[in-house]
Amino acid sequence: MKIQNFATRMVESFSHGMKNAVVRYPYACLMILLLSGVMIYDSLNHGVLLADEIGITAYYCITAALIDITLRLWRESRELKRDVAILVFVVCQALLFAHALYLWHVTPLCLPNMLPCWAIAGAITVALVYVPFRKEKTDAAMWNFVKSLIFGGIQCFCIGILLFIALMLLVHSLDFLFKISWANEAMSVVPIISMHTVPAFLMLTRIPSGEEKYRREFTPMTFLKATVRYLFI
Repeated sequence: MKIQNFATRMVESFSHGMKNAVVRYPYACLMILLLSGVMIYDSLNHGVLLADEIGITAYYCITAALIDITLRLWRESRELKRDVAILVFVVCQALLFAHALYLWHVTPLCLPNMLPCWAIAGAITVALVYVPFRKEKTDAAMWNFVKSLIFGGIQCFCIGILLFIALMLLVHSLDFLFKISWANEAMSVVPIISMHTVPAFLMLTRIPSGEEKYRREFTPMTFLKATVRYLFI
């Protein structure tokens, strides 16, 4: 009974976190699904897309998701009005889409074309962790936020690895015991779902919000304890 109650609480907690993530970052969730869909389509069709085409799609989806998250965090700091945020979002997404179309037409890509992509994604990532805290008197809240993102990312990655191992064992077992014809196709999809889709959605649930995001005291965190707890969950 205790195990059943624990599992029920974990499922409810996960579903609640996913619901909040979808409400909080709807466009970022859409980009995760879009990138996952493109990767699955390419995998099931034996690499029908070029590596540059997948790279451009990944650049667009990841950067668009980062823009959505950054503007949402900025709005939550009450420094950005809703109408202004929508305008900035539309302009940024339009410029990003135009840049992606340009890259699509100049394939194959070379280093001069790739450097701006890395610079744009890097700049937005820096803005993500700086803009919401730019009016703070100290850096404590920002560093706690960054620490939460780093530890959350590590935990999500570890969960993805364990999920990948579990699903691959399940697929191999089904293929060995029942000779299921779609087992080979599933083997190509499992890494995408377990190592990209699920960790990305979990990461959205790990982004601090409310008062937790502005926690100013430095509290020590035992990495091993936190990791074991989330892996067990």
